[in-house]
Amino acid sequence: MPDAPAIVGLDDRPVNATCKAFSAPPPSGNVQLVSRFPGVSLTAPTGMFQRPGDNARWFVTQRGGKLVSFPNTPTASNADVKLALDLSAVTHTEWDCSLSGIAFPADFATSKRAYIAYCYLGPQTGSHLQVRVSRFATNDGGLTFDPASEQVILALDHPHDASHPNIGLHTSDAMRFGSDGLLYIAIGDGGPQGKGGGTQAQDTSDLRGKLLRLDVSDLTKSLSKDWVANRQRIAADIPPTNPFVGGGGNPAIYAYGFRNPWQWHFDRADGSIWLGDVGNGTREEVDRKLVAGANYGWSGMEGFLCTNDFPAVCTDPAVQKPLLDYTHGSGDQQGNAVTGGLVYRGTGVPSLTGAYIFGDSSGQRIWAVRDVDHVADGVVPAKELLFRGAPVSSFAEDQNGELYATILFPTATYGAGTILALEELPAVIADPLTGPPAHLSETGCFDATDAKTPAAALVPFEPTAQLFSDNATKRRWLALPDGASIGLLPDGDVEMPNGSVLVKEFSIEGKRVETRFLVRGDSDGRWAGYSYRWNSDESDADLVAGDGATEPVGSGSQVWTFPSREQCFQCHTNVANVALGPELSQLNRTIEYPATGRAANQLETLWSIGMLDVPATGTDVTTIPKLAALDDPSRNIEERAKSYLHANCSFCHRPEGPTFTPADLRFTTSLANASICDQLPTIDDLAGHIPSDPRLFAPGAPERSVLWVRMTTTEGGIRMPPIARSVTPTVPSQLISDWITARTSCPQ
Repeated sequence: MPDAPAIVGLDDRPVNATCKAFSAPPPSGNVQLVSRFPGVSLTAPTGMFQRPGDNARWFVTQRGGKLVSFPNTPTASNADVKLALDLSAVTHTEWDCSLSGIAFPADFATSKRAYIAYCYLGPQTGSHLQVRVSRFATNDGGLTFDPASEQVILALDHPHDASHPNIGLHTSDAMRFGSDGLLYIAIGDGGPQGKGGGTQAQDTSDLRGKLLRLDVSDLTKSLSKDWVANRQRIAADIPPTNPFVGGGGNPAIYAYGFRNPWQWHFDRADGSIWLGDVGNGTREEVDRKLVAGANYGWSGMEGFLCTNDFPAVCTDPAVQKPLLDYTHGSGDQQGNAVTGGLVYRGTGVPSLTGAYIFGDSSGQRIWAVRDVDHVADGVVPAKELLFRGAPVSSFAEDQNGELYATILFPTATYGAGTILALEELPAVIADPLTGPPAHLSETGCFDATDAKTPAAALVPFEPTAQLFSDNATKRRWLALPDGASIGLLPDGDVEMPNGSVLVKEFSIEGKRVETRFLVRGDSDGRWAGYSYRWNSDESDADLVAGDGATEPVGSGSQVWTFPSREQCFQCHTNVANVALGPELSQLNRTIEYPATGRAANQLETLWSIGMLDVPATGTDVTTIPKLAALDDPSRNIEERAKSYLHANCSFCHRPEGPTFTPADLRFTTSLANASICDQLPTIDDLAGHIPSDPRLFAPGAPERSVLWVRMTTTEGGIRMPPIARSVTPTVPSQLISDWITARTSCPQ
């Protein structure tokens, strides 16, 4: 007898006449950033540069160790991109340390020499990474540089060897020549070491955590006598006007007290230096008009906040306070990793002349501080949000002062390597009626007379391992354009077709709080996230503004966070293919379909109605892996723990993810290969939260495990996931604790 056909949840595929992907909302404000070179594809750009007085060509440093150039014309294509220098074989390519900058001296046309900042990891230093600034020669005007011509002028060994997780943290940044002809170089503090992690930034005998100034006009000397433990060498002259020439510190230092200076620029109007300094767990800061010899506070201060690492720093009136700082968290005024910008002196956007433009790569925002020429000392200026959805890795200006920005990692809107340009909005603004409807009942995805009832086009689905959402109960649906189907990827993930709509409803104590949409554009395939807040009588839900919102919910003191539209993509990452719940291993489970009252496997149901492509191996669900539910007694503790981490952490913590750690928390990655077991933390040792000897995963000791501590705390800047969570996940935390406790050692 043949096998009986599988029971499926739906008899037919529903027709979708109304539940469509929303069009993009109209732009706001008077400026925009547009893709300037759409035909050029770059790989993880870290900076854009031009030769002195030459607006014809751009040079771009890339994290992978390659310097490329292309003509400064919007029609430039990949065929026009030229490889100028390839250091990929000897360049560290992770975290903050890679190929970070090129500087052209004013006499470049005649000297035919340029300077490259990069992180060397090769045979000359064994297992130690080395921050280098080297001079390279060109024989063709700068189209290419000869790697054999390298002359090292600064060699700074990183304190950790290649096996240490902190290798590459807080190291090199862009460098630039000043109008004085001297070369200015920013160096990070080298990562967590001692106290709160930045004692070396306050040590003026140490080059880390500093802005350096060198005279490279006459490079006739070899690397000089080492300054600190044979690890800091210079082969350049020291300008006699440097602040520590007479003593008190390394004479190469211009200013100190920085944690991780990422992107700094001269103001072309007066030559002053503006610098973005990436914070630790609490604040990001912008420092303006740097003063020679001045202390900028880290790690005694983080922004305006005293850290108590160096109490005297907090009370020293000579310590320079930032122009502004901002906190980690949610809302348009927050972020997690500042990208320093520049004072706009172009003419294309007159309304921004004299404004300082900067961004945040994690918060995916770009701000302006207006009229900085008249901001008084001690006055913290207001930030004006210019742009959302742009994880900017660097800012640049051309010879005319027009502003550009590079995108480091891909988002739902931009691919990695996109170059944006600042422009005035056209006088005619897009139709204000475009964009998501104002009310849930108007979306076409729910009954127009009863917003609690999903339209027939919405097909329910339920992942096995779920994202923790502050103890909310959830319902999920998906809708596809008629005739379209969900594609399959080699790793078991899926590809939602253009026009897809994913919907999730959240309820607290039986009362609806939020309905969230994730939609993929019909024409361009770009993803967008929108949120609707239910009113008190649950008659309808209203569209939440783009910057999100909060409100108290339930009978206790719980606060619910409605994420901003950019925050959606802090979790719905491109590297995880944006749509998180629909994966074969997540959908391989039985649910009940309200339309028929039947319980059936989701994969078999979607295959039967033609909404999901069939794997090459066929429709036998027993051959497809399954994640484990949190409380599934048939699965062992490691399977359940790893399934939870897959659903709650792996969208960022995986290869090529937008984090600064090597952790890979996908279910398919074994603990032995996850880069967490007995590994030192790479960013923050959670001083004050972990008593001693912290590890990402400390076998037998959850209290020393960063993984467990971050998921149990609700403190902003420490908790994981970092947004939209105000409650400790009690049951999952116990599961992870039990899993860590059960391990007596790391697997081999």
